[in-house]
Parts: sequence; structure tokens; C-alpha cells
Amino acid sequence: MLSGVHSGMSAGIGAGIAVAGSAYFAVQAFRHAGAASARQIVKSFYKGAAGKFALTVLLFAAAFGMVPNLQAGWVLTGFFLVQLVAWLSPLRDALRDRS
Repeated sequence: MLSGVHSGMSAGIGAGIAVAGSAYFAVQAFRHAGAASARQIVKSFYKGAAGKFALTVLLFAAAFGMVPNLQAGWVLTGFFLVQLVAWLSPLRDALRDRS
């Protein structure tokens, strides 16, 4: 927000796109539990990954097509920062568990 309202809004939209895609994946991937449903779990992971990709593409297209004064650099910054946190938090947890 220090760079202006449009920058903050753009970064927030990018972060929201990342969160929406990850939420869709989580709902799809963790629908089934137990060893008896191993095939369904694998299918759910593939379905979740494909759906996450499609949703992310659609949300980026909608954002760039419908939101005026959107700043692409800040959208991508918000998106990649959320992705970075999602990738690094398991590493942090693993390092903390080793201690």
C-alpha cells in the first residue's frame, strides 16, 4: 500500500488468486481418506492440480480483463509471495522439528 492504492489492490488480487487456487486444490485433494480409497486419492490429487491450474488461468484472465488500473507487476508479486510462503512453510516446519 506504500506504493499507492492501485498497487496494493493489484497485489491483493494476485494474492487472492493464489489463495483461491490453493483452496480449490486442498478441497479436491483431501476429499478421500484411508488406504481403501488410494485410487480415489490419486485421482483427486490430479483433479485438484488440473483444477487449480485452470482456475488460476481464469482468475488471471478475469482480473486483467475486468479490473481497471491493474498493475501487472504487483499482481504477480502478490501471487508469487503467497506461493513462496506455501512452498517454504513445510521446510520451516521440517527444520523446526529437527531441533
